[in-house]
Amino acid sequence: MVLDPGYAAQSAVQSVTLRTIRRLGIDRRRAVAGQTVRVGRHLALSVLWPPRRHLSGTESDANNNSVVLMARHGTVRVLLTGDLQQEGELALMGRSADLRADVLKVGHQGSADAAGAAFLARVRPAWAVVVAGRNNSYGHPSPATVERLQAAGATVLRTDLQGEIEFESDGRTIRPLRKEVPAAGRQAAGRRERKRDKEIAHRMSGNLVPGAGDRSAPGSISGLPRPASLAIISCGVEADQALGAVLTGLRRDAKIAIAAFPAVRRGFCRLLGDRLAVECQVSFTELTAPQAHYPLRPILVPAQYGARWSDTGPEGPVRIEPLELTEPPQLALRLAQSCASAVTVFGDSIWLMVLAGPASNDVVEAARIVKNAGGRVSAQDEPTSLIWDAPRAVLQAGLADETLPLWGVNGSLKAAEEG
Repeated sequence: MVLDPGYAAQSAVQSVTLRTIRRLGIDRRRAVAGQTVRVGRHLALSVLWPPRRHLSGTESDANNNSVVLMARHGTVRVLLTGDLQQEGELALMGRSADLRADVLKVGHQGSADAAGAAFLARVRPAWAVVVAGRNNSYGHPSPATVERLQAAGATVLRTDLQGEIEFESDGRTIRPLRKEVPAAGRQAAGRRERKRDKEIAHRMSGNLVPGAGDRSAPGSISGLPRPASLAIISCGVEADQALGAVLTGLRRDAKIAIAAFPAVRRGFCRLLGDRLAVECQVSFTELTAPQAHYPLRPILVPAQYGARWSDTGPEGPVRIEPLELTEPPQLALRLAQSCASAVTVFGDSIWLMVLAGPASNDVVEAARIVKNAGGRVSAQDEPTSLIWDAPRAVLQAGLADETLPLWGVNGSLKAAEEG
């Protein structure tokens, strides 16, 4: 079941979400303050917001009409505030007398306009959880918001620093299963990660076997097919549907390597890969460590990473490694920089597929790099695109060799496999 505020935000993400809900036959209900949803015998979800008549005239009506839930497990209370900003918080305070909670999921990724002091005084949380991506371009959470949370007496937990955060409740008390790692612990963890990456890089210089977890194999590397060409896929908000349509039915003996750059960050990228594996019957790898890039193991590159390709020799596997991008100028050209690296290995045997998504200088520059190398550039056509801005920008720059519907891209990819 999906609880929906019923607010028409008219965004591409909302359109894709609603279309997916309909396609999968999921029960969709409009959330209105006063409703209660029972989950099993011991958990109740009370809808506190939005009201039947939506809030209007705020800085962001879409955010301030988020679904707000109070989860109750025995006497334990967890307040989930969606993307609510301070204007929505004040309106909620005017309708709900009891907002006291043991755990607060902070609204709007902990931005400066969320978790106001008056609201925190009503909630009085022992724990405050901020859900934000690591090194996100918005700078969430705001330092001012973190200070307000701490001043209110809450212990702040952040997914950008600690990853997935889980709580355990017995109906009387609640505690986090992963607490904040002390500075010394973070340094030790960093050393372990660097050691692991060095070990992986060292193993990459050996002979690898597909599906063997990067284990070195003695003798021949015949088990690791070398790709004859590379297809790079750029896709935006409808990444799941677009990639599913393009990659369904790939041959097991293809000679083309695939790297997809969806607008999905690390973690969510893995979930996307799991879903596509079910729909497309193809195994996907999230690029978070150096590895061999061989045919029929499509690589998904998270939104905060670029990719760098290198050649291990005429008969050796092609190597691909992630480049974590932390500065805005790097993020703004992640696809172009990745294409420039791919060209050094694959030359004119590279194919850039620009699927639906927002326009950017990055996409246009990536197409220019591929074209200058003698490669092929395809753009998704308008009728099958939710957001046609990126393909249109490439067409207007005169860089697209063709426009194709999604099924046409799939057909061309299968033809390239056979070639």
